[in-house]
Amino acid sequence: MVHWRAVKAVDAALRDVRESEFGDLFTVFAGDWQQILPVVRGGGRCHIVDACLKSSPLWQHVTCLTLRTNMRAQLQGDAEAEWLEERAILTVFNAGVKRINDHVIDRPPGPGHVYTSVDSTSDPDAVPLATEVLIGIELSGTPAHFIRLKAGAPVLLMRNLDAPSLIIGTLCVTVALSAAVLELKNITGPDRSHVIAAPRIPIESTPDSGLVFSFRRL
Repeated sequence: MVHWRAVKAVDAALRDVRESEFGDLFTVFAGDWQQILPVVRGGGRCHIVDACLKSSPLWQHVTCLTLRTNMRAQLQGDAEAEWLEERAILTVFNAGVKRINDHVIDRPPGPGHVYTSVDSTSDPDAVPLATEVLIGIELSGTPAHFIRLKAGAPVLLMRNLDAPSLIIGTLCVTVALSAAVLELKNITGPDRSHVIAAPRIPIESTPDSGLVFSFRRL
């Protein structure tokens, strides 16, 4: 959830262009007020509450609507794939990603498979680090050391495999799992419903990762 002053800035820009509140446009704010709060660096509880949209003068013009129907439970097969294609879940911290992933993986029936990465430093001059340190590294754009998957679970490609159909951000559904290869069905892009084999791909840290050494995860 963004700071209410950011919403106020959008309102001011639209007023300048269209000379009316929010440019007389239908505006939708989505979120859970009890779970997705604004991030105030170094702020306490009172600062976070003050940054919430509910504390804004604009709140008096907002009408609250509640979603009550679980649409995904009513969809199956290709319809479910289309439903997944149009949606995404965003979180602020990796810990939130893990909780959501665990919840999603628990839903499909059948046993799961746990994959563990092989971590190393690609800089030959770097000081050797313990395995416990390497597996605990979590970087943006890098998968976790432990990944649990099941057939039917949605996955997102993090590297280009075969442009333009299999690129970063392509959404797939897991069809089958083996030790080194995942069988995935593409549900987005020009090759929709095409089944592919995705091998393990090494991912290296970038210069802006914040690490003082080069990190490699396979």
